[in-house]
Amino acid sequence: MCKILVISPYVGLKDLFLEVNKELKKDLDIFVGNLYDGLAIARSVEHRQYDAIISRGATAKLLRKHFSIPVLEVQMTGYDILRTLTLLNGYSGKIGMMTYLNKIPGANMIGKLLNMDLTFYPILEEGEIEGEIERASNEGVQVIIGDVISTTTAAKFGIQGILISSGKEAVVETIMNAEQTVYYMQKEKENLKKIEQVFHYIDDGVLVFDEEGQCIFSNETARKRFRLVEEAGQLNVGKLSELVPRLNDLIETEDEAAKEVYEEFDSSCIRWRKVELSDDGSSEGFALIMKEEKRKLTEQTQEHSAYFHFSSLVARSESMHQLITVAKKISRSDLPVIIYGEPGVGKDSLAQAIHNNSERAQGPYVFINCEAYSEGQLERELFGIPGVNGHKGALETAHKGTIFIDAIGSMPPSIQSKLLLVLISGRMNRFQETESFPVDIRFIAAHRQPLEAYLRDGRFRDDFYHALNGFTLKVPPLRERMDDLDDLIRIFIASCNTSMGKQISGLRETVLNELKTFQWPGNIRQLKHVIEQMCLMSDGPFIEKKEVQALLHKLREQETEKVRETPGLQLANKTLHEIEQEVILAVLKQEEYNQSKAARRLGINRSTLWRKIKHISE
Repeated sequence: MCKILVISPYVGLKDLFLEVNKELKKDLDIFVGNLYDGLAIARSVEHRQYDAIISRGATAKLLRKHFSIPVLEVQMTGYDILRTLTLLNGYSGKIGMMTYLNKIPGANMIGKLLNMDLTFYPILEEGEIEGEIERASNEGVQVIIGDVISTTTAAKFGIQGILISSGKEAVVETIMNAEQTVYYMQKEKENLKKIEQVFHYIDDGVLVFDEEGQCIFSNETARKRFRLVEEAGQLNVGKLSELVPRLNDLIETEDEAAKEVYEEFDSSCIRWRKVELSDDGSSEGFALIMKEEKRKLTEQTQEHSAYFHFSSLVARSESMHQLITVAKKISRSDLPVIIYGEPGVGKDSLAQAIHNNSERAQGPYVFINCEAYSEGQLERELFGIPGVNGHKGALETAHKGTIFIDAIGSMPPSIQSKLLLVLISGRMNRFQETESFPVDIRFIAAHRQPLEAYLRDGRFRDDFYHALNGFTLKVPPLRERMDDLDDLIRIFIASCNTSMGKQISGLRETVLNELKTFQWPGNIRQLKHVIEQMCLMSDGPFIEKKEVQALLHKLREQETEKVRETPGLQLANKTLHEIEQEVILAVLKQEEYNQSKAARRLGINRSTLWRKIKHISE
């Protein structure tokens, strides 16, 4: 049986391969890794001697450069594009599609059939992606449809990326093609193995390059000593020359006497010899014979980064549009900001967008939640612990950047006084140290409710409040921005398609209409959780009401229970009419006597509510 390695760029595709293989029962090893992460995984399991590799998009192209075995790509089908475009049909923002040039005619036709205005950003190779994404950002694109690398790069520019996920048909076809390819290459592969076996017994390392300068073979000694080619992939001569500069002279020389050099590399002495490979006098490449090699491994980690931009935030509703307009202006200042909003509304996302739109965008974005620590722990997390076993605190880490302090109202007064000194003086000292040093930090704080009540009862210092309160923003709850519900749901479904291996194009109108009647006390966080549950329950291509009826019923019960538990609502020994009056008054009070909001929450029109209020007052 053909042994196949599958490198899936995202989790959902892995799950899809597992599901398909339950029926096909092929010999597949499936891992998740995008681009160089996928390449590293493939290298680490190369010793299992796979017959072929299957991947997708840019990851497949990268693997193809580094492996001599067949690398097959899960092709983007018309059905995959149709499913994704159907999900976004009706989206209010500007939509761009980034794909390789040969995919555009089909995608363009599907877009016309769906009456969608798409802007295409064609690419021929991976290196063009970032430039095209930047162009899309400058042209006001809010959503980019594409593969994993396109959508990931889009996020860096504040554009929402929606992955064109693969369907079962494409997965099955790719597995079948892999088996066919391996079958026809098997005899040639067996002959090559005989030659390779001879070279594997040679003590010297052997690297063979073709006329294009790509490594087409490396023996066992070279793989061990020269880690750049552990997977017997295609090592580029240019890259090799960067690591060992004297190789340039060796590779380019035609002088037989100069075809051997010694090079100091990583504290080791390596002897290199070049052997020309030619047929009838024409160059067919060359081989390098080497003795010793090492590679320095460096790891770069991105910590304390902000990922949300203003263009990432859904803002079809007027309330969110106005909030973002003000927040953009505030972002150009260094004055501190307090963001208010109920749990789950996205205060952190707004803070990230402010950071990314400021002059500090290249600096760190540090998040800390006051409710997550005791008083002593919070002080140490903010100010850091000196000494050998200590650690840098959040304030020091945020130097030249932004610190976002959530649940600021829960901060103990003793820490408020110390943080006040940092705000006023721009200097700080580590925990239990007396010597201070300068820090340059933009402060953004958040709390679920206004801090004025905390000032009155002494839980919040008046001087700290005024120092922190440079600007104030209030993120509206989801129930006050229901115009954003459709776009939020689209984005959450797209995310589930990627993470769960689903191919869901939307939900039925009956389900959407019912979702619009809920109050969403948990706001966007609760909506995201509900959509994830719905996607798990649905087989697609649309979320049907019968599939999620139990979940909708549970949400309705929770809404009813919330009304029953409303403070001051007394039901005992009252008629139905009296209970109705109690409910109306309670809801009016919760909605600050806004009759439009109260009517929407009660499920009646405004004129009906007005008549009922009039009867109560008579």
